[in-house]
Amino acid sequence: MKRLSLTTKLYFPAAVVAGMIAWSVYVFHKADLSIFESHWISALVMVFGSFIAGSTPLGGGAAAFPVFTKLLLVDASQTKIFSLFIQSVGMTYATLFFYSAGLKIHWRVILYLMPSTICSMALGISLISFADPTIKLVFSLFALASGILLIHRNINNKAGGDFGEAPTPVTTLVIVGFLSGLLASIIGSGADTLLFFIFTLFFNRDAKRFIPTSVAYMAISSIVGSICILLLTPTAISDFVSHSWIVSVPIVMIGAPLGGYIMSRTSPQYLFILIKVLLITEGVSTFMLARLSAAQQVVILFFIALAAYYLFCQCRHVLRLKVNKEARPDP
Repeated sequence: MKRLSLTTKLYFPAAVVAGMIAWSVYVFHKADLSIFESHWISALVMVFGSFIAGSTPLGGGAAAFPVFTKLLLVDASQTKIFSLFIQSVGMTYATLFFYSAGLKIHWRVILYLMPSTICSMALGISLISFADPTIKLVFSLFALASGILLIHRNINNKAGGDFGEAPTPVTTLVIVGFLSGLLASIIGSGADTLLFFIFTLFFNRDAKRFIPTSVAYMAISSIVGSICILLLTPTAISDFVSHSWIVSVPIVMIGAPLGGYIMSRTSPQYLFILIKVLLITEGVSTFMLARLSAAQQVVILFFIALAAYYLFCQCRHVLRLKVNKEARPDP
């Protein structure tokens, strides 16, 4: 790790102090303090959500979306907007922490991703509108796929090389950026997750070292998405979104960087186990609790069955390789 100047080390604490002062001034001079009594549950959800956002390749929406839509019965469309708004704060502060701590962020990769991300984000927010059950279904299928990919990665356990050794084609980055932005415009998160899995699975990058880049990408994508909503569909912002955002801001300023700090100091193994459980539980609970049509239920059942068969085949393949290796006589 390169030696950091004192100025660089102070970026994050200075940003926290400035952010807290700005938030406090606004709250005590402009906001209705009763929103803390009516929306405290949003801040509580984001205690966990912000930690997940900073410590894993999943945005805060990974925790916020299922809790808000299934337990608190908030509209999926409003939860999506809230996810983008709150991630634009929490994941930005996590990015500042990574930068101040000297953890590598691949800014050139993000630079290539952003033009197509901006286009697809604006397109998705302005033109694509799904009913709440469809948004829930898309989120759940994506959560299931993410959990399965994490399991697949652990089964294969490929070692990652240095990111700079094999540059990724610009065309690939443009396509990934477009798909990531489109996904985030529909469910409010997922851009960082998609980027993470593509680079760690298909380009064999080191998972832990790539998380700061995926977090920084989601932070910028969330800011872009929030601006698009404010400019293109401002009437879609409900009191739930604005009030929950105000109440949760100081939580995510600290929670996301704290998650990033723990990620940087420990092995991600246990966090990934937790995330796999959460993602798979999210997908299964959608089938059990959400009001889905028969066709949507068939889609989820088919996906679960296909995933189970795939993982079974992967485990059997790895087990055979292990048995053959142990049975091979020593030279």
